[in-house]
Amino acid sequence: MSNNQRTSPKNLSAAVAAAAAQRSSVLRATAHTDPRFLNIRGGVIRTHRALLRIDFTIWRLLSMVAIPALLSTCVYLAWPLIDLIWTAIINFWVTMLGPDISLAHHEVVMGRVFYIPYPLVNAALPTTLQWWYGLALAAVLLVGPGFMPPKMLPLVYMLRFIGALQLATQIYFYFWASHFPHSAGGSVASMMQSSFALMLIAPWLYGLTYNIFDFSLARKFALPLMAVCYLALLTPVQFILAAVLMLQFSLLWHPLLYLLGTTLLQFTMLLAMYAWAMSWDRTENAQ
Repeated sequence: MSNNQRTSPKNLSAAVAAAAAQRSSVLRATAHTDPRFLNIRGGVIRTHRALLRIDFTIWRLLSMVAIPALLSTCVYLAWPLIDLIWTAIINFWVTMLGPDISLAHHEVVMGRVFYIPYPLVNAALPTTLQWWYGLALAAVLLVGPGFMPPKMLPLVYMLRFIGALQLATQIYFYFWASHFPHSAGGSVASMMQSSFALMLIAPWLYGLTYNIFDFSLARKFALPLMAVCYLALLTPVQFILAAVLMLQFSLLWHPLLYLLGTTLLQFTMLLAMYAWAMSWDRTENAQ
């Protein structure tokens, strides 16, 4: 047997003594702790995060109310700047995309009168060829995911859900296309209005779900501020794309864009920001 494989009685005794001393020190350090909360080595069993208790101190309660109130008020008062940004972005794309798209304003009353800018297009009902293209895409979305590997099952469900929505749209436009009640311009205007309302609501969403945790004050301001900036910059781009898609490919795609490509997409991005912000370092340990 080699020297590395041998363990002398002296070394073994020293290792046992060291382990005993370490256990003794741990037990002394945790002597005040209920034995039910100690593991076999004498260490403290940490409480699972699902059972942690949050102490709602006065400062934490203030951060839940004061920060959202301040940011929502700032967004409300900053509407002239937001209007300027949205108008500039829409005008840029109107210049690039040609005469079939133009800048318009939608009057909204929210305490005072707001004139929401939006891209105006006049999308037509689908032609026969466009309807068949839509049906082919719905069939691909329903059947194609069946050939995907099992590890991609969440994507399979999502694609089939989109395919089912589009199939329902195809049926509607086949029988009742002339009774479709929505226009591309009116829908885009309402979606731009909803986006501004979401800018006012977003700080409160984070205030009631993020500020309850022990993050620093700077982080509690940073998350809703990033969300508001995201909505302010990408909302006009998002709905210009929706307007152009309906203009080029008809109102056949209006239901899918309205249900999945507008407010739901924005909420998904806000949720992604929340998940990222939850990984930031906290100021202290939760109680």
